[in-house]
Amino acid sequence: MADGFVTFLVIGVVLAVADGLLIKRSGRAYLEEVYGGDGGAEPVSRMVSVLFHLVVLGLLAIVSTMDFGVSGAEGFVLKLGVMLLLVAITHGITMYWLGKIRRRHRLEHALDEETAAATRGRGRRRRVPPADSVVDVTTVDPEHPLSPRIHPPTRPVING
Repeated sequence: MADGFVTFLVIGVVLAVADGLLIKRSGRAYLEEVYGGDGGAEPVSRMVSVLFHLVVLGLLAIVSTMDFGVSGAEGFVLKLGVMLLLVAITHGITMYWLGKIRRRHRLEHALDEETAAATRGRGRRRRVPPADSVVDVTTVDPEHPLSPRIHPPTRPVING
């Protein structure tokens, strides 16, 4: 049973390290699109990868000590199956968080660009709308104290 325990741990560690390296490498490439060349993708990718490794290795330690009531090769395969499912779930959660980080950074970047564009446009003259698009203010109540003092446009009266 000791050989099966050690074999399970070795296989689990190899799976965790391999998947963690894959997440780090692909996560960096995934985030470089939004972080650009400023090197921001590498630290974020590294932190996510370290978190993934810690979670998966912790789950490996827990699963390795569990007794599922089955011994021998069946028990080994059962533990390996549980471990693979946990790695898959953890991988999916990690990819979800990478996507969330990416979306948040894209939104912040878009807002920064929009603010910069609005700031650049302040020095320009504003476009005056054509006369036919002016809003008719005949519905304004002239008796109301907060009503603007705008006179309605004059129109010819046709008597018929």
